[in-house]
Amino acid sequence: TTRVENGVFPDELFMLGEEVTLSLTDAVLFTSPDTFNEPHLAIEQVSGDFVADAITPDGAWVRVQYMYDREYGASRASAWVQASDVSDDVDLSVLPELGPDSQSPMQEFYIIEDNTTSSDCMSAPPSGILLQGPEEIETDVLINGVHVRLSSTGYVQLRNGVMRFSTLSGLMVLEPNTENEMIIPPGYFVDFGLPGDFEFCFGGPVNLGLDFVANNGFADFGACSPSAPAVMSPDIATSLADFGSLPSNIINYPIPPIEIVITSGNGGPIIIIILPPDLLDRIEELCNAGLLPEPICEVFGF
Repeated sequence: TTRVENGVFPDELFMLGEEVTLSLTDAVLFTSPDTFNEPHLAIEQVSGDFVADAITPDGAWVRVQYMYDREYGASRASAWVQASDVSDDVDLSVLPELGPDSQSPMQEFYIIEDNTTSSDCMSAPPSGILLQGPEEIETDVLINGVHVRLSSTGYVQLRNGVMRFSTLSGLMVLEPNTENEMIIPPGYFVDFGLPGDFEFCFGGPVNLGLDFVANNGFADFGACSPSAPAVMSPDIATSLADFGSLPSNIINYPIPPIEIVITSGNGGPIIIIILPPDLLDRIEELCNAGLLPEPICEVFGF
């Protein structure tokens, strides 16, 4: 089994509350407030009615529901506008506060390493955490200190000192906007950790979660680096495909199957990943833009 521990403390917790509708005229939307530890980039100038659902603690920035495209082919569902661009007759005081350290419930959590065998069924998926955000919309989570930006579905495991991040659909990006950024396409995984030595890459164990027990580790990118993306084995891909049969009250949308074919060829095996056409279109765009390494693009036929 895999155990997880909530890492969002009460003073960090953000909960959606009252919303307000506001009108904007020639206002510039931004990706993030200038006080957050995220790129502060202008999206576009807009006019019209928008739904606001959060405000920064200093009252300077308001978050509005707005869909726009991101650099890796996914979308973002919210943007920020300066409060000074909102007319004075709109009561922004009713909006919940969202600061740079605010997080939604379980947006930060810790996997507690458990090296026991999880199942006697050989075809069962390996023990881990299935993550599914809105389809093709970016969602950010922190897992044992690793910033994960997910757009669709991923799977995370911690075993024998190594945390494995596998992408089932969409993309998973580790440590976005840093020198450690790593893009993981469907059918690939990335490892972080040193086999047999959890503390070398994660430190601890210390208490970082809400159970107040020293059983957590926090990724140290000064001591360790993520591995290069590697293709998951056909057997693992088949076992993970079983998640696609979960009922609709557990998963938000179907998980498309990943078919991995390994054939012999001159100089070594030839690996081919077969995805549904709509998922391949996104991979092709990333390859054409030079955002994925050539060897990965070749596996997808580009």
